[in-house]
Amino acid sequence: MKDQETRQKFIKLRAEGYSFSKIANELNISKATCSEWQKQYEEVIAKLQKDQLEELYQSYGMLKDQRIVSLGSTLNKVDKAIQEADFSSVDPAKLLEIKLKYQEALKNEYIPTSSHTDNEKLDSTKILNQISNLIQRIQNGEVSDKEAGIELKALSTALSAYDKTVLEDKLDNLKEALEG
Repeated sequence: MKDQETRQKFIKLRAEGYSFSKIANELNISKATCSEWQKQYEEVIAKLQKDQLEELYQSYGMLKDQRIVSLGSTLNKVDKAIQEADFSSVDPAKLLEIKLKYQEALKNEYIPTSSHTDNEKLDSTKILNQISNLIQRIQNGEVSDKEAGIELKALSTALSAYDKTVLEDKLDNLKEALEG
């Protein structure tokens, strides 16, 4: 029977993607033993692979929430540059092209927080109801703290965006009334 240290090395090497041949040579065990251990430790290997991948994602800023924050931050900078740009010297088409690309990338990161349909318009009441629903699901233990944090952040952002849109619409109407 192989010692526990050899088994741990097998799990580590397998999680790193080594083939049975390489592992068998390095640990001086048979391929049949590798196959047997693969079946026996499949879940442990998969978890280690997942942990290693998540660590890589974190170290390179590739987690979804980090990508969303980064894309949103860049989009805000582009918005600010467009607002402050002297359009006689800066090609507005180029700034608009950049903005549209970042909006599309940010849109691709969207994860629905509820089962509402695309045709359903959100308003502040519906968003607040979603937040209330989230609180209830937290109290019932239906969502993890991490999931709740992500969902709450998305709902807060949606509420803020909704409020901003309503305010911008009111300002546009006021401008039209004053100019008209």
